[in-house]
Amino acid sequence: MPDDPAIHQYLLAYASDYGLVVTSLYPHGQSFWQPAMQVASLDHVMWFHRPLLAIGKIYDRRGSLVATMGQEGLIRFRSQLA
Repeated sequence: MPDDPAIHQYLLAYASDYGLVVTSLYPHGQSFWQPAMQVASLDHVMWFHRPLLAIGKIYDRRGSLVATMGQEGLIRFRSQLA
């Protein structure tokens, strides 16, 4: 990856939209891969606090906060197909 903070932020924002809602299923014993589960990202927000020093992490190698994000989503069971 190039040493460009803007590209690091673009990639972190893109990657962060994928996993938050899916991860919230685990404490409920559910999985994104269940055929009856419907999961959709409805909203996604991210605040960058300083240049990124690690890729794919929210904290850098020194433990400094580099980004805060939140996601609103829809999680529900779909009715079984006939």
